[in-house]
Amino acid sequence: MNGQLNEAPYRWLNVPRWYLLDGGFLLLGKAQGVVPAHAHHAIQIVISLDQPVGVCGQQERRRTSGGIVVRPDVVHSFDCSGAFGAMLLSIRSLTKEFGCEPCSQTTLLLF
Repeated sequence: MNGQLNEAPYRWLNVPRWYLLDGGFLLLGKAQGVVPAHAHHAIQIVISLDQPVGVCGQQERRRTSGGIVVRPDVVHSFDCSGAFGAMLLSIRSLTKEFGCEPCSQTTLLLF
């Protein structure tokens, strides 16, 4: 991640709520610090409810936004920034379900 994110370890600032879904999970919580670089087979959608969060792709600079989408199998690091938010991880192809094939060529989407 080229040291682009503040490398403080992450920690929960509240008791996170986990909701298991068929093929994924939904997480609601408030955290601070950086989740180290990783990849997973799931699509990841993060929506911050109070302040921007940061994300960094493998060869990219840190970017902040109120919402982030990470494609499956993309190495990324996530800066929680003390935000309260929702994170959905789904192994199902949301891009196909919602007719979003053009965005499948993008590593990280910010909204």
